[in-house]
Amino acid sequence: MKHIVSFFLLAGLWLITGAGCAPAVQIQPTVTVVPATATTSPTQLPPTPTLDAATFLGNFHWFGNAAVLYHGSQSVYFDPVGLAGNVPPADIILISHAHSDHWSIPDIKKITGPHTTLIVSPNVVGSNDTTKSQTGIQATILHEGESIDVGAVHIQAVAAYDTTFHLRASGGLGYVVTIDGHKIYFAGGTNYYPEISQIQSDVVIYPAYTRADVEQTMKVLPAKVVILVHNSIYMAQALDTLLSKEKPQVNFLLLQPGPLN
Repeated sequence: MKHIVSFFLLAGLWLITGAGCAPAVQIQPTVTVVPATATTSPTQLPPTPTLDAATFLGNFHWFGNAAVLYHGSQSVYFDPVGLAGNVPPADIILISHAHSDHWSIPDIKKITGPHTTLIVSPNVVGSNDTTKSQTGIQATILHEGESIDVGAVHIQAVAAYDTTFHLRASGGLGYVVTIDGHKIYFAGGTNYYPEISQIQSDVVIYPAYTRADVEQTMKVLPAKVVILVHNSIYMAQALDTLLSKEKPQVNFLLLQPGPLN
């Protein structure tokens, strides 16, 4: 994986510290879904490591578009499409919505292993119902406001929508993933909305649809490290460079998209 990280990012890393054949018999991951309205006792999770900030940030890889891998204590894929290189089997796959640049059966099959948990939004349900025999894995469906524990990884489903291609009623999601002692907010297909300011995370992966939307969202998001992604690689990189000068309170992690080597 190739990273190009500017010196100002390294100076700001302290801001987030503290914050395929399967064997005959396999142990499946522990999965617990908690609806937003449910009243349950706190889930007792096994101890989880807390990585230092530099190591944590070094575990991200961008394949292009919205496809991102976090490969720390667990391999977590966000909207895996166009995967290339030496990709590890997934522990967790998260799908925000069913657009073809976010939901790909061939890519899911490429990374599905004996312990993979596939989590999708209601937006994907129709597609999943007709293709689960092709993926070889049963999906867990989350709704906005629900959460799930997969072993020591906690995943919260949050809203993701705009007024054009990602209507709220369609059921797309963003995800907040707590792993290795830090929180990752994968925004999915979304634009700014007022409640986005309440989403707590250390690192946000946000789609660069327009400069105006990115700037509006950066004003309110609590996260101090931002990875800009989506279909315009050049736009994401240009905004990384431009906004890193204009918004010194935010650190932009500039990733070089491509195969995982």
